[in-house]
Amino acid sequence: MQAFLKKVKERAGKRGGRDVTVFRNMAKILESHWEGLFHCYRDKRIPRTNNGLEITIRRVKMSYRRMTGRRSWDDFIASYGRSVFLLPPDVSKATLVEWAERADRIAFEHRWKELRARRIRSTIMHRAAVDFSEALRDLEKEWHRETVETGTCMLIMHS
Repeated sequence: MQAFLKKVKERAGKRGGRDVTVFRNMAKILESHWEGLFHCYRDKRIPRTNNGLEITIRRVKMSYRRMTGRRSWDDFIASYGRSVFLLPPDVSKATLVEWAERADRIAFEHRWKELRARRIRSTIMHRAAVDFSEALRDLEKEWHRETVETGTCMLIMHS
C-alpha cells in the first residue's frame, strides 16, 4: 500500500494540467484517511468490500418498490432512514417483543420524537418544493395557532 501511495505522489509531481490536481487530491485523501483505510487487513471480521451491504440495501429498496409501486425511495429514507434496521430472517415475533420490552422507554420516546420531527420537516420540504407559497402560508398559520393564539409568544415591537 505504501508503494501505491508513493506512485500516486510521483505521478502528482510528473504530470501536467488537470492530472496534477487529481493525483495531488488522491494523495492528500489517502494520507488523511490512511489509518482507517486498511482495518480489513488487520481484522478478518471486517469485510474488504461493502458488496454484501450494497446487496442488502438493494434488496430492501426493491422490496419497498414492490410494496409501494414507487420508483424512488428518497422520501422513505429521509423520513425513516435512521430508524430502519434489518433483522435476520429467523427472528421470531417473541424475540422482537422481548427486545422491545428491554428497550429504555425514555430513550425510545426521545428517538420517536426525533423521527416525528424529521418526518414533519421532510413533509414541509416536499410541500415547499411543490408549491412554496402555499407551504409558507400553511407554516405561518401553524405558527400563529401555536404561538399567538395560545399565548406562548411575546411579541416585541420596535418603534
